[in-house]
Amino acid sequence: MSSSIHQPPRDGSAQEQANAIPANPNDAGISDEGIPRPPRHELKSVVPYLLNNSPEFRRLIVAKKTVSSHPNPHISPSHLVLCIKMQDQCSHHTTDQDWRVPATPTSTSGPVPANSAEDPTLKLHRTMRAVGRELERCTNAFKLNPALIDENKNNSVPPTILNLCMAPGAFLELAMRQNPTAEVVAFTLPVSQGGYGSVVSPAHPKVNLKFLDITMLAADIGIEDEEIPSDHVDANNFLPRELDEDQLFDLVICDGLVAKNQPRAEYRAHREKRRLLAAQLVLGLSHVKCGGTFIIRLYRLEAWTTVNIVRAFCQFAATLRLYKPKSGNARSGAFYLVAQDIDIDDDVALDVIEEWRWAWQVGTFGTDEEYEKMAREEGPEVDELLEEFGETLVALGERIWTTQAEALD
Repeated sequence: MSSSIHQPPRDGSAQEQANAIPANPNDAGISDEGIPRPPRHELKSVVPYLLNNSPEFRRLIVAKKTVSSHPNPHISPSHLVLCIKMQDQCSHHTTDQDWRVPATPTSTSGPVPANSAEDPTLKLHRTMRAVGRELERCTNAFKLNPALIDENKNNSVPPTILNLCMAPGAFLELAMRQNPTAEVVAFTLPVSQGGYGSVVSPAHPKVNLKFLDITMLAADIGIEDEEIPSDHVDANNFLPRELDEDQLFDLVICDGLVAKNQPRAEYRAHREKRRLLAAQLVLGLSHVKCGGTFIIRLYRLEAWTTVNIVRAFCQFAATLRLYKPKSGNARSGAFYLVAQDIDIDDDVALDVIEEWRWAWQVGTFGTDEEYEKMAREEGPEVDELLEEFGETLVALGERIWTTQAEALD
């Protein structure tokens, strides 16, 4: 990675500069001055620090400003997103028939047919497979810790994989090819509820595939029945426990994306991203082995929530890599965190689980005031975080922001 000059903000503290950034309640994009606007609740911000200390981040802001100022009048934003998501990045087709779904789906909640070259599930699968291959090539994301492999052999047990938000199944396919004896538990939102189609067959002998909404797994998240208000709109919709408390996995993959067409209660409308993120972090970290690998898709490295997650993982993972594939979604703010050789018994890891369990509770049962208060008070003070983590953040973000800027140029 290229080196950067690190200096303190020139005009006042980082927090003072963060508070000076104009915030539009309905816009987390770019201001007229080219400065990213934090969401209404995101009063803490590292953006001023990054503008002062990261040439790569400044380049990204310029690229975003250019794109927003000169849109292509012949391409609608929704069409552009569809093209990026569905572009065919790979010409090869999967040959393992175990991964294919029968021509007639078994139910409307299960996989969609995958027998047509025009099927959108296959197009998305090929795109995500290209992303996964790039991620594996550059980070060894799907390769298990050798110490855990030896431990499994000594105990005569197969390696294990937990995949949250599995569809379309490309990452799981790559992980199982890397670990062919692995046994898998995978969760994915049913197609009937707005989820993506899957090329993974429920009949696969090594995959326990569960079609459900992981944000409703109250028992697995650690919520007791008596903690659920009887008059809550979803009181009867929360799901029973799906994973044993002592069920642990060598590899956890979290690739969640909020389904736009999912029918859901009104309170979830503006809270679903955080609820989904909370569910993935709590479920994943509660069931990863010490020494295991944790992969999660995150958004906007400069966002306060994301910064705090990355900072925490740096403290309990022996190896941490942030990688933004050039395949598929390079124009967006999405990237992957790959944490290997995790010490899940570390106090910081345990604190992360508890903090995000609380985030799920407030996002599910709390009032709007309680929800916004939680978001405002998230993490330490900005200056405290930057003193400890600022230079590391800049170094981790160089390739992320460069890749996105180059895609936007």
